[in-house]
Amino acid sequence: MNRLYLCRFTLILVLTITSALVFGQDKSENNATGYTVTKRLLSIEDGLASHEVFCGLQDKAGFLWFGTRNGLNRYDGKNCLLFTRQRNNLQDNKVVQLAKDNANNLFIEYGSTGFQLTTNGKVDVMDAVTQEVKTLTTAFPNLPFKEQDVYWLSNDGTDQIDFLTARPFRLWQYSSKKGFTLRYEMKDWDKPEASSSLDYRATGPFCMFGMGKALLKIFNQSRQYLVTKDTVIGFTQKDALRSLPVGFNSQQDLLITYNTAAQPDKFNVGMITHGGDSKFPADVKGFNTDSIKAKYWHQAANSTDGRSCIFYIATDALYLWNENVFLKVVSKSEIKNFENLFVYKLFPDNFGNLWLCTSLGVLQLKIEKNKFQQYFTTRQQSVEKNNQARGIYADETGKVVANIWTHTFEQQGSKMQYVSDAEYKYALINHHSSLYCGGYSLYAYND
Repeated sequence: MNRLYLCRFTLILVLTITSALVFGQDKSENNATGYTVTKRLLSIEDGLASHEVFCGLQDKAGFLWFGTRNGLNRYDGKNCLLFTRQRNNLQDNKVVQLAKDNANNLFIEYGSTGFQLTTNGKVDVMDAVTQEVKTLTTAFPNLPFKEQDVYWLSNDGTDQIDFLTARPFRLWQYSSKKGFTLRYEMKDWDKPEASSSLDYRATGPFCMFGMGKALLKIFNQSRQYLVTKDTVIGFTQKDALRSLPVGFNSQQDLLITYNTAAQPDKFNVGMITHGGDSKFPADVKGFNTDSIKAKYWHQAANSTDGRSCIFYIATDALYLWNENVFLKVVSKSEIKNFENLFVYKLFPDNFGNLWLCTSLGVLQLKIEKNKFQQYFTTRQQSVEKNNQARGIYADETGKVVANIWTHTFEQQGSKMQYVSDAEYKYALINHHSSLYCGGYSLYAYND
């Protein structure tokens, strides 16, 4: 029996790729093409005592602790354990700030009733292992200030805890080895014109702590202080309407974004340099500061290590900044009631996650650099909405070519080009300096 071979001969079309340059690598404010963002939202359905989560940290054993409106939660990755005034002798249930020392004690600060993040002068100390609870006054009989005068406390990225006390306004540092040390007194804040009409107990969130440093602020136009291990830098932003700390870069400069009456709808970027100079605005090169400028940021939350910041625009998205990336991590459409969101605290854990405490729960974020480079995605080009590549060719010069439905794309370096035909195309092969691809017809492409 003889086998019959049927062949279809078609005209070979020689095309030169001369089309205009289309969208190359995405250079917009969201350079997420090089990163994978994994996220999930923890809320009352996962065992949290409240949707509203004000603060959080990770202890030495790896447990995550969250301060909520209805008590303190300990989270082991699966289950939440609840601590309250009624069950565990806490002084209150609204936990607005947490810190830890190197002896695995938790310092718990409480807030007044209502919706403002205002402290009430009550602080507890809990052993994270035994869960024994004492008031700050009981735990430290020789406390150098009154417990009721504490209006904020925070870790600063080290084993130390920073305490802010009022009347007089002072910064204290605590470690389990050295006890309490007076670090600085903000004498300007004690003047009547500085804080007479201000509820200072609501000003703790204006400050920032990280990299062993503290940025102290009581309101935007007041004298601010950047307190480091060796120096105290005082500065004033007289023209600032709103001022939000961003974080520290690798050169130890503190970046601050702010707006003014001259440009109320657009934030600029200034900085306090590691040498002690204040520059507003600052000609900052790199560190993704261009992505911060010219937008109106509704809120921001700094990470407790001072290296990252979450920015919020109610009509748009949540963005993550650090000096390496600026990413849109959550769009408005992804979270119900996003336009009413409040962001409170951002902290890293030991596994590379970031945890954002918000009024709608805790958002877990994992940002990873892609191991694979992407080509011809809909972020990079807009002429072909279907991303299915049916033929691929690459050579040692860095040229990459792919057949994606009825388009053939080529990229070399930052330059991307394409040709379009009326039929689907499949495999690609190089032969004598020309590329051949087949569909219903056979095509040859050359440069």
